[in-house]
Amino acid sequence: MANRAPYKQRERKYVVDYVRTKYPDSYVLYNFRVGGIPTKLEGVDITGLSSNIYKVFNRYVDAIVITADKIILIEAKILADIGAVSQLEYYASLVYQTPELAQYSKLPLELRIVTASADPSFVAYATSKGINVQVFQTQDAVDYLAQLLK
Repeated sequence: MANRAPYKQRERKYVVDYVRTKYPDSYVLYNFRVGGIPTKLEGVDITGLSSNIYKVFNRYVDAIVITADKIILIEAKILADIGAVSQLEYYASLVYQTPELAQYSKLPLELRIVTASADPSFVAYATSKGINVQVFQTQDAVDYLAQLLK
C-alpha cells in the first residue's frame, strides 16, 4: 500500500482565504448548518430536549456572507465538482427556514461556487442554474491541483 500524505482540511482554509480576501468587513458564518428544527422525529419523543440537538441533522454551508444587500451562500471546491450545484440548490431551499437567519429574511439570496479549477462546461452549467462561479486561486490551491495531476 502506498504511503499517503496526511489529511489536510484544504477546502476549509480555502473558503476562509476567499472570504477574508473578498469580504473582509462583512458578517460571515462558516460551516453553518441551515434548515429548520423538526417538530417531531419518527419514533422519538423530543419533548423537553434542547432544539440544538436536532441541528446535527441539518446540512451545512461552507460559508454564508451577509452584506447590506444580500445573503451569499458559498460552496468552495478547489477542484470543480458538479455536486456543488445541487448542494447549493438544496441549501437555498433551507436558508429561510433557519431560525438564526430570520432577521435577514428580506435579503435576496445569491448562490456561489468558488473554485480554483473551473472548466467552461462546469461554469456554463452552474450559471444556467443561477449559480455564480468565481475562480479563486491561492498558492495552496494551485499546489494541490498540481499534486492531483502527478
